[in-house]
Amino acid sequence: GQENLSEELLTGRGGKILTIITKKTRYVDGQGNRFLVGTIRDITERKQAEEEAVAYRNFLDSVPGFGFAKDINLNYVFANRTFCDLLKIPYDQIKGKTDYDIFPTDLAKKYIDDDKRVIDIGKPLLVEEVTIDANMNQRITVATRKHPWLDKKGNVIGVYGMGFDISEIKEVESALR
Repeated sequence: GQENLSEELLTGRGGKILTIITKKTRYVDGQGNRFLVGTIRDITERKQAEEEAVAYRNFLDSVPGFGFAKDINLNYVFANRTFCDLLKIPYDQIKGKTDYDIFPTDLAKKYIDDDKRVIDIGKPLLVEEVTIDANMNQRITVATRKHPWLDKKGNVIGVYGMGFDISEIKEVESALR
């Protein structure tokens, strides 16, 4: 028979709104009897998680800092728009890359050493880092706050952080000396 799949809202007990997926198929048996077979699956939690993920991404993309998250192997899981734009890496192509894929070896080593330190000590770390733009011609001084990324049980599963361009502040400090 013909299958129909649809996402619908359903009011549950106590007036709670649920998001469900219904799958309905019409059948005709050998005697010509028609009937409908269906399943209903509650996807409310998944839908809420998807909406929260979109809101989180939109928030991080609105921040002028360089946001990122890396897994325990220090592969990028996420980077915000500011980070990707600076490096001219398409937003959807950052996942799985390492610092060695993106930066010159000396910078990549420094970033990875800092990340490993955060993972080892299990506490946030504020580091001053030098980075470069995508054309590799402009050095930028960045103050980056790196945090251990913890799972629900408190185990370190990676590192995440946010860096802000402090190049102008460093230039003023230098001029004042």
